[in-house]
Amino acid sequence: MSGKDSNVSTFNRRTVVGATGTLTIAGLAGCTGGEEDEQNQEQEVEDDTSGESTEETTEYANKRDDLLELPFGEEAQTDHGIVANAEIRDFEESYWYEGASGTEREAEPDSGNQFVFIDFYAENQGDEEGRLPPERTMDLLVENEQFDRELYRGDDSEVYEGDDVLPGVRREGLILFQAPEDAETEDVVLVLNDGHLDEGMLVRWVSE
Repeated sequence: MSGKDSNVSTFNRRTVVGATGTLTIAGLAGCTGGEEDEQNQEQEVEDDTSGESTEETTEYANKRDDLLELPFGEEAQTDHGIVANAEIRDFEESYWYEGASGTEREAEPDSGNQFVFIDFYAENQGDEEGRLPPERTMDLLVENEQFDRELYRGDDSEVYEGDDVLPGVRREGLILFQAPEDAETEDVVLVLNDGHLDEGMLVRWVSE
């Protein structure tokens, strides 16, 4: 995923616009001692909040009780400067890699499954050492069926690896999963559930 621009999330801004409401209460006329005494009473209660106010909030991925849901390709962030993003690269029936003897070998998924390649990156944009989410904290959901991360048998340098890193350090690479052979992009959800809060992240990436 090298060379891709970060798509900074737009989920961190909310605008609250006030409304103006008017409530009117009318009294009914009454008759007393044969003499008509009509009394009309009108009370108007006006709540004028027509001035627009803007409240800026940020939904940090480590300050929520529930998983923060974002579309694939949109960054999640924590309040201490860790950002992360995920995108679906491809679905493959198999892939080739170089074996120990130097010969090309084919890796195949379990029967009835296919491989799903996820491109993932994380970066420490904070001022102190921080934790990039480990790959073991991610799972793939396909129609409520959970799939763990798969061992990628190709070049290790292609694989994403999270760790405690210094400010400015970025890690990127692929994460491999299996999914049913008929699964498509819109069926796939990547769940990052790093319970190492307040330093971890709780995110679901979904297809739009």
